Amino acid sequence: MTINQVVRPAGINEDIVPFAFQYYAKDFYEAYKKHKSDTKFSPARLFLIARSIELAGKGLHLDQGKTTRDLFRINHDLDSACDESILIAYGITLTNVERVELKKANQYYEGKGFEYFLFNFARVSLDRSGPQQALSGWPNLPDENVLEGILGKLLTPRV
Repeated sequence: MTINQVVRPAGINEDIVPFAFQYYAKDFYEAYKKHKSDTKFSPARLFLIARSIELAGKGLHLDQGKTTRDLFRINHDLDSACDESILIAYGITLTNVERVELKKANQYYEGKGFEYFLFNFARVSLDRSGPQQALSGWPNLPDENVLEGILGKLLTPRV
């Protein structure tokens, strides 16, 4: 008599995925550092630091047991990726200044303003978003030094 047995191994992503998110965050950060300059507005540079923050924050979410479905709900929202309840588990707190700069970055990043010239920007029509921001000197851009400080906290959490 032959007995067929089906073995279903546990998913391989349980331990490696948070690490992989941190690895990707560091890789985007390395690319960001290569593009640092005195230029006030560099959409690529701002995208790279914002993406690093998003990935590092999501890695912490996963390490705390959140699912990939939870990450899809976060989408590309930096505020949600840096959820206070998740950060506290690692001894990470963001100052008021850091929260303000994160919100500034998020306004552009979540609306794809660092990726496209025309993007979703609060109270501005899509066809005027890029031109209006460019003509007004890209106002309310985040302080990149503060964003780097946030990323440093996310990449070196206490466990």
